Amino acid sequence: MGQSISVKVLRDWIAPGCTLIAGATLYGHVLASTATKSASELALVFDHGDCSGHPKQELSLRIIGVAGGDAQYQGVHNAMPTEVSGGARAISDTAASMGLAIDDNMKPGVAPNTVHPGIVAGIPHLKLIPEGGPQCSAMLTSEERSVHLGTGTEFILTMQSTP
Repeated sequence: MGQSISVKVLRDWIAPGCTLIAGATLYGHVLASTATKSASELALVFDHGDCSGHPKQELSLRIIGVAGGDAQYQGVHNAMPTEVSGGARAISDTAASMGLAIDDNMKPGVAPNTVHPGIVAGIPHLKLIPEGGPQCSAMLTSEERSVHLGTGTEFILTMQSTP
């Protein structure tokens, strides 16, 4: 636990107080991890990023979706929808208004029309609870012995505004 992780930004992202250019780095760490023979959990948070002119700036990011990885990776960012359900509402409000009983199983090769908090695309046996981990971190769970996020896994993130 506490292990540092980093990911690259795929598209330019302009937000109040931070501009992330494609290729910029986001930094995070593991807050919790457990594994048994039949299940595993991994809590992640991304809390810093290389904003233009401000390296390793503190950010308030939330993971709301996960896509692709290993053999499933075929430019998933090209297949993901361009709109996010719920607009600028808080993730918990969006999830509550949409209900959590949405079936994330998609037909192979068919992208969803919108992204809702907790969506997992192209990674069998993985579930995401966007604020289900310690300190409102993202909780990834698997029915397998470990949570496997292979090469090419993409996170769909939102940035929380600070008052």
